[in-house]
Amino acid sequence: MGKIRVHKASAKRFKITSSGNLKYKPSGWGHLKAKKDARIKYRKTKQRILSNDSEKRLKELMQISTK
Repeated sequence: MGKIRVHKASAKRFKITSSGNLKYKPSGWGHLKAKKDARIKYRKTKQRILSNDSEKRLKELMQISTK
């Protein structure tokens, strides 16, 4: 049986909060900001909490125990 490894791409994109939720930064904020609406730019700066549907799968990829 091989070693248990963490999914590195997921570990870079998601962080764990103190309550155990996963937070992430929305996509589409790398460049070309001049032509984007101010509301969209404001929303893209905030970090978001991942929905429960995807959270279980990502925690499995990142080797985080779910209780």
